[in-house]
Amino acid sequence: MTAAYRYALLVTTLLLASCNEKMQLHDDLNEYRQRLANVLDSVPPAITDITPLTLPPLAELRPDIENMTMQLSDFYALQDCPVNTLIAERNTSLGRAQHPSSRFVYEVTLLESLESCLTQIEDEAIAGTLEKWLKQKTQQLPLVWADLIAGSEEVYLGLTRSSAYVAGDDSDGMTSTRAAFSYLLSLSSKPSNDSDVLEQHLQQLIEYRLPARLWRTQLLVSHHLSVMTQWLKQIEGDIQCPNGKAIQKAKYLVNVFNLFFIEKIQPVLGQVNRYHYQLAPIIEELAHHPALPEALTTFLQTNIDERFNRYQQSVHTHITWWQALFSRCGVRPGV
Repeated sequence: MTAAYRYALLVTTLLLASCNEKMQLHDDLNEYRQRLANVLDSVPPAITDITPLTLPPLAELRPDIENMTMQLSDFYALQDCPVNTLIAERNTSLGRAQHPSSRFVYEVTLLESLESCLTQIEDEAIAGTLEKWLKQKTQQLPLVWADLIAGSEEVYLGLTRSSAYVAGDDSDGMTSTRAAFSYLLSLSSKPSNDSDVLEQHLQQLIEYRLPARLWRTQLLVSHHLSVMTQWLKQIEGDIQCPNGKAIQKAKYLVNVFNLFFIEKIQPVLGQVNRYHYQLAPIIEELAHHPALPEALTTFLQTNIDERFNRYQQSVHTHITWWQALFSRCGVRPGV
């Protein structure tokens, strides 16, 4: 076995392990439902697939940014100014097809170059033209930033596309995700043309896709627990506890609750809550940013508020049902 083959095998094994980790909650919820049904000698309720997270296509989210034109005579008059080189790069076919992150870096660099050129140009007419460009580009920069957020595939996929769920450990990438969104948000008030740092943060978003996995996890838990709680309420008459004492069936049910909900599911839910409260302030700020398209801000607001509230309510209602059973049967979780 060659070293290259061993390395490829190791990477594949790690990726598969990571994927399995991020699907574990789904499997545990299904097993939890089936085990309860076995104890109750009942058919478990069917669980349909959760609805996907949806946003309009990228092309519809990107803002319309007016291109700046210039006379050839003005262009040639800037031969000794760094703006000249930047404009020439922008006019190539590659430059006109810039990725939103490259466009943002370009525009920030262009602004810095315009300011630098203004200190060098002595011709009043050319200086006046540069000042006009500087003003126009400064006014456009919020839109260029909005295009970075709304038009970048990395952000789009990080917010909407994942088939996995929260694992509840370091593989979720919470620290990297929060740092990436904090950095992107900071660029709206403190623009930077550090391309390496920007691209690194964007890659973290597409690698971990934590917002998409977090919101999908909330949807999954809400859906499963809501259906299960309704089912348990309908058949709770079959769970007898004469004189407030649990019979064997009730004890078996509590064992299933302990084994699956308390030991496996609840720890992940605790992490879901922590992730929400760590990301919420940043997502909330993005959702209220006036430069971003309404479709994106509405999507963010819905996920950070309404979806989390429904998730919390489903967990609360489920636990409340169990608490009533514990009280009626004189048992406690973990005992």
